[in-house]
Amino acid sequence: VIMEKTLEELRETGFEAFRPGIEGGVHCVMVGHLSIPEITGIGVPSSLSEEMITNILRGDLGYSGIVMTDAMNVAAITKNYSSAEAAIQALKAGADMILMPENFQEAYEGVLAAVKEGVITEERINESLKRIYRVKQRNRLEGE
Repeated sequence: VIMEKTLEELRETGFEAFRPGIEGGVHCVMVGHLSIPEITGIGVPSSLSEEMITNILRGDLGYSGIVMTDAMNVAAITKNYSSAEAAIQALKAGADMILMPENFQEAYEGVLAAVKEGVITEERINESLKRIYRVKQRNRLEGE
């Protein structure tokens, strides 16, 4: 799906639905595969866009929790990316969790290779692990 809006238009109206959740401390946000050419580039889904995840969601909107991709086994992803490419690009963009890659083994091995080759830093992986761990610990402590 393609949305023809500018960043300014989204700031004025599109992001308003997310602000209460972010301000309320929601633990996880799912980023869909919507392509917004003015922001993500032509044909790049939001779930694989550093501009959308790191710069806008985390930067402009101030979200510091877990970012999960929408299901990666859908045509919006599988028509244009291998499971490994999609997982690597999502992590580089700032996602913490990859939901349902079409081929889990390929995605897993691709991410491992990307870390070994320095395409994704170990520090970047650790950032995600810290966010996930904070939520898991918080829920564990609140449940006791």
